[in-house]
Amino acid sequence: MAAEATSGGQYSFGCELLDPITNTLRPYNIAMWPFDASVEVYDPTSRRTILKRCRPRESISVDDFFLGNTITVMSRPYVVRKYLSPETEARFATKRATSLCVIKPCSTGHAGTLVDELLTSGFDIGAVRMVRLSKAEAEEFYRERRHRPSFVQEVEFLAADAVIAVVVSAEDAVSKLQGWAGPANPADAAEALPGSIRARFGTDAVRNAVHVSATPAAAASEEAFMFARERSIPAVFRHCSALVIRPHAVKAKAAGQIIQAVLDSGMEISGLRSVALEGRDIEDYLEPYKGVLPEHSRWMTELSSGTSIIAEVRGEDVVPRLRELCGPYCPEIAGHLRPDSLRARFGINRVQNAVLCTDLPSDGPLECKYLFCVVDA
Repeated sequence: MAAEATSGGQYSFGCELLDPITNTLRPYNIAMWPFDASVEVYDPTSRRTILKRCRPRESISVDDFFLGNTITVMSRPYVVRKYLSPETEARFATKRATSLCVIKPCSTGHAGTLVDELLTSGFDIGAVRMVRLSKAEAEEFYRERRHRPSFVQEVEFLAADAVIAVVVSAEDAVSKLQGWAGPANPADAAEALPGSIRARFGTDAVRNAVHVSATPAAAASEEAFMFARERSIPAVFRHCSALVIRPHAVKAKAAGQIIQAVLDSGMEISGLRSVALEGRDIEDYLEPYKGVLPEHSRWMTELSSGTSIIAEVRGEDVVPRLRELCGPYCPEIAGHLRPDSLRARFGINRVQNAVLCTDLPSDGPLECKYLFCVVDA
């Protein structure tokens, strides 16, 4: 970074933004100057600059600009898709690559632990999505494995229940993720890499905890497959409560621990995805708090500052149980009254208080349907 700081050079990225009116992806070019963390946004369609060079209110680092990641600039979420200059590609292509990890049905109960271990192993998480594949979709996903004797069993198991797709980035991400997962057969993993995920969580070559991409090309193809709009989400919108992991907690790499705390409490996560919430979506979602909580406007700003992770949580008496797990709005009060609560553990203040959850039992299905069906990813 020393050369960048002294030269004042810029990097250029091709990005996409979902147009809420036409429901189509529009291209935008973003230039970023690492020296002062300033950005400029250009619309190649209209051939005009829509944001002159400035430091946006969101905290943006040059390390956030890796392929597949969502960059929020002035409350608008742009997905980084390509590099626009040789200098940019030279700086990022070899140092920040992406790969895909799919948490299989046998390991979704450990999903939070696996996400946390990805984060503590040096990976950044670009996107998360829980999906439910049909048998035909599972066959398509595993099409390169048709020659394997275990192909039918692998397909049936992948389609047996929901899976969680996680896009990760790191230097040499594909091989690093393979080392993190370990050999496909847990017995081989236990011998060669006893600390690997498959050695610790896998039971056999089919129920081996996770799928990870084999090559960079496979990673790109599999990511596109898992995050395609037509993939079915498993959320059911009944007897449920909504949970939003706030952007500051996601940036602090607390998402895995929060997810696992929900699972360890005996509740089920039946829907999960990352999303960059925008102005109108946030305004509608926080409408019940307007005029009630003095932090309402600052909550809106915080929720628009980056990626959130949303979940549909289910279980008996789920709304009061999840509310109790989250704790009082103020982390300081939560620390005194419920020191094991999520806000006591991961909250900073009344605005950056780690999580939002449904307050009234009757609102659970409505909030979950809004977050998963109305708010676009």
